[in-house]
Amino acid sequence: MSSTPSTPPTDCLVLRIDEMDVDTKKYDIAMYVLYDSNNETFVIRGKRENDWTTHSYYCESVKDLSSFLSTVICKQNLWSYTLYTMNNLSDNSDEISFGTLDRKATKEHEFCGYDNLAYSSKTLRRMLNILRNVYNYY
Repeated sequence: MSSTPSTPPTDCLVLRIDEMDVDTKKYDIAMYVLYDSNNETFVIRGKRENDWTTHSYYCESVKDLSSFLSTVICKQNLWSYTLYTMNNLSDNSDEISFGTLDRKATKEHEFCGYDNLAYSSKTLRRMLNILRNVYNYY
């Protein structure tokens, strides 16, 4: 990704996935996923609830991203999906941090949410395809 100053910010769809441990009833991990249409890659920003460290990854295909997410988030736990529209995000995805996304993840920016569902590869792929196929041109 480019290290040059970014062009004016735009808005985009962002998916948040939360994992709830079925035994403790506590949220364990939060992952934000967005699609960088300029570079044709998925951008992943994540954090475990018991850790201050955030994680950043990139992925090119829905299949590989789905495989990654279903590996790091336990399939036996409950999954919550929230789709946000976030404005004023930089078009340089390297500049978009977990903290930036977390601050913008408000009810005012929420499109839809599905809470505490059993894992479904079909649902996960559908959400990821929405991110890849519904975007703004910069």
